[in-house]
Amino acid sequence: MQLIRTKRKYGYIVFAITLLIAIDYVYRYFAFEPYNQSPLDIETPEGNAQPYHPSVVYIPGGWNGYAYWMAETPYPLGPDGDWNGLPPYRARWENPCIHASHDGIHWETPGDLVNPIDDLNETEIENRDFFSDTHLVMNGDTLECWYRISRTQRDETYILRKYSADGIHWSERETVIDLQDPAVVREGPGGMIVSPAIQKIGGRYCMWYINDIGESRSICRSFSDDGRNWQKKEYCRLSDTAVVPWHIDVQRIDSIYYMVIYDFRNLTLWSSRDGLFFEKRRLLLAPSPKLAHSMPAACTAALCSGTTKSVNSISALSIKRPPSD
Repeated sequence: MQLIRTKRKYGYIVFAITLLIAIDYVYRYFAFEPYNQSPLDIETPEGNAQPYHPSVVYIPGGWNGYAYWMAETPYPLGPDGDWNGLPPYRARWENPCIHASHDGIHWETPGDLVNPIDDLNETEIENRDFFSDTHLVMNGDTLECWYRISRTQRDETYILRKYSADGIHWSERETVIDLQDPAVVREGPGGMIVSPAIQKIGGRYCMWYINDIGESRSICRSFSDDGRNWQKKEYCRLSDTAVVPWHIDVQRIDSIYYMVIYDFRNLTLWSSRDGLFFEKRRLLLAPSPKLAHSMPAACTAALCSGTTKSVNSISALSIKRPPSD
């Protein structure tokens, strides 16, 4: 009899815990619902409309007919949300694409542009190479698209660049940083660049980036006059040292540097006056039943890519500037 009462007691405890978890899940689901804008409608060349890792530039007064320009790399899930993606492999479709908008919400392919602006050749596909981490830079009257290519079989990474005078016709792919070059590793940005965030400031390129793909990740900064020859990296410092960044973006607004950090869980906003020491301002997004994963884009009017159970998408996030700035 005592054994039956004990089993019944533990049964009640398990039931109560399960009920609390279910209530918490439902509460979070509906609490997030009012803030969950519909994913932006952005066409991607593989046909699944699953854009990823957006980078956006805003040009006051417009440039070639549009105020907003976006680069992104589709990263589509497979049927029924299969994480392996579309054949032959998911990252094969992670090619840089360009979109334009008048309001930052409604996006289209500009003019006669055919996306992607770069694609893998047959040998690169056989080797399972892939692109990633696009970033747009406005350099005078020229729009530059920076991105990575990973050579899987050789375990090599290169930073590439294309440029355009109209957003439709793009230059040939050029390698601007060879991360295997001993001089780059020793006296430049180092041996790895993830999620580069690049600004043209005072006639120079300024690049913030993640310096590793392992657990010992830091944010670094480097400068270049021509985009090819870079100074020795400097390490940025964060006011919250518990944060281990994975992807970032940086925007300079009214002499303040704003950084968005994604750390495999949360999306947070930071600010800095010198571009090296960043103070944490606020939490922007956290995982929920509605949005399980988010990556950063712009700072004051952010576009965040996210993954639900079945699709990837990009949504808009409006951010008010912290009063202390």
